[in-house]
Amino acid sequence: MRRKFWYLIALSFPFLIPLFLVHPSVEISPGILGIVEILLVLQLVYGGIQYLIFTGGILWWSRNKTATDLEHIAWMLPILFVPLCELGFLVLYLLGKRPIAIDDSNSAMIYWLFGLISPLYGYFYIGLIQLLTEVLKAARLIKD
Repeated sequence: MRRKFWYLIALSFPFLIPLFLVHPSVEISPGILGIVEILLVLQLVYGGIQYLIFTGGILWWSRNKTATDLEHIAWMLPILFVPLCELGFLVLYLLGKRPIAIDDSNSAMIYWLFGLISPLYGYFYIGLIQLLTEVLKAARLIKD
């Protein structure tokens, strides 16, 4: 498989990983693993629409780009996602949708915090994708 194709497939990781790790019929694990599972589900539920729009933009931008171009911009993508994420949370706030059981006085702050921590998710996925890329290159499953 070509490296660019791999990177474009990897754009689906923020959807696939939470779906595979946190199946609805499975109990949430105790301890830190349970917290990670909850955060992954929240990331998917409350950032999914924004990420779909963002991914569409990346796919449109990458039409005439090389894998190296994608690698260079990859580390900026989580920061570029923040404004779109915050805009989506603003819309949810204005519609009165709450991410968790919180009162009205705190809901704007919770949305703001979710937007600010979104780069942490992004950098987690970018790091995971880079690690898997190196593993797949070593196994000769990715061609340059």
